[in-house]
Amino acid sequence: MLKYIGSIFIILLAVCFTTYSGLMTSLEHAHPAENTDELPIGTYEVWIYDYPMADVQILVSSQVLAIKNRNPLNVKSMSVNEPWKGQIGTDSQGHAIFSTFSYGIRAAALTLRSYAKKYNINTIEGIINRFTVADKLQADKYILFLANRLDVNPHERIDMRKCLPLLLRYMSYYECGIKLPESLFAPYDILAEM
Repeated sequence: MLKYIGSIFIILLAVCFTTYSGLMTSLEHAHPAENTDELPIGTYEVWIYDYPMADVQILVSSQVLAIKNRNPLNVKSMSVNEPWKGQIGTDSQGHAIFSTFSYGIRAAALTLRSYAKKYNINTIEGIINRFTVADKLQADKYILFLANRLDVNPHERIDMRKCLPLLLRYMSYYECGIKLPESLFAPYDILAEM
């Protein structure tokens, strides 16, 4: 009996250590070493849990709306009568609040896709100028941040279908101040390759 209890205890310790290690490797704090002046300013205390086949749960004590609202790109609410799929509310600034990050990323993907299809906006500069209400200096920083990471000229036409996964990743990184788990963006990688 003691042999089985000892084995169970060792297995539980291994599981706890593996979960803790996974948690710590998936945790990335704001203000990475490069270009820290390009990221939003705020206080970050963020834990990211990324379990296979499960949505990401983020426990936050932060001033970053994109994280608190599970809306990584700070997409605005559409209308009261026609909310985004997965939308559970609207904050005081008009940003949608989602039940999961997956729904927030979905709304962002649909927004960016509509820029290309409906409004024929296919440059980094055009996307950010339509997407953000920031002042010119902040918008220029955002444009430069994305252009550098996508390795394109801000005025250069991009293929939205192919660039969408990277745009979602880098825009969420800029808006949240942390890199969200790769598993959230996997569906868009698949769509881009179809």
